[in-house]
Amino acid sequence: MADMRKLSFLCLWATTFAIAPVWAQSANWEFEESLAGNNLPVGTMLTWSTLFEAEVASFTIERSDDGTTFHEIGLVEAAGNADEGYRYNFLDVQPAQGARAWYRLKVNDTQGGYTYTEAIAVSKQFDNNFMVAGMTDVVARDMFQVTIEAFADGILEYSLADARGTVMMQDQMIVIRGLNELTLDLSSQPEGIYKVNLRMGNETEQLVIRRQLDELVKKPNVASKNTGKESGRN
Repeated sequence: MADMRKLSFLCLWATTFAIAPVWAQSANWEFEESLAGNNLPVGTMLTWSTLFEAEVASFTIERSDDGTTFHEIGLVEAAGNADEGYRYNFLDVQPAQGARAWYRLKVNDTQGGYTYTEAIAVSKQFDNNFMVAGMTDVVARDMFQVTIEAFADGILEYSLADARGTVMMQDQMIVIRGLNELTLDLSSQPEGIYKVNLRMGNETEQLVIRRQLDELVKKPNVASKNTGKESGRN
């Protein structure tokens, strides 16, 4: 009977050892400054620093809207093996739309293990409803196009003003979460400097562009004069 109990114990020990949790961490490090967050107009800036690192592969940044369910939003490569400190930062340009968000680091080692830091809460100080994700050349002839990345469904207000601030056109468009295209028709405007004002909620962005006729339209006149001069010389 005693042998059977001993055998059962050994089998249980062997089974437990065989399915050791994958999060077992073999890396070694010490934080000089633990994870901290600061909400800015462009997003939430996360910072942390280490005194030393050994076998640390990377830091996975995770965010939660409720403090319970986290999902990955980015990855920062680690120094790996270092006897000196390193400072890290990560900008979350799409923070949660609620009053606060929770963040934590998943510290990944070179052997595939990982462990988590404690979560921190960052309160929202600024609206972050949209950002300019792309645009055509700021020197345009007839059309100027802007790619807007909206972080929530809503209304985007936009206007075009000349260098003196006189509003030449204004309108609004419905945007959905994700990428949206805005095209401004400049064909009826004189050449010059213009400001494109974008507004969604309390957040605003301003772009400076120039309307300029195609230089190819002007070159024939110059070329014909030169040709005339050359002909006169002959």
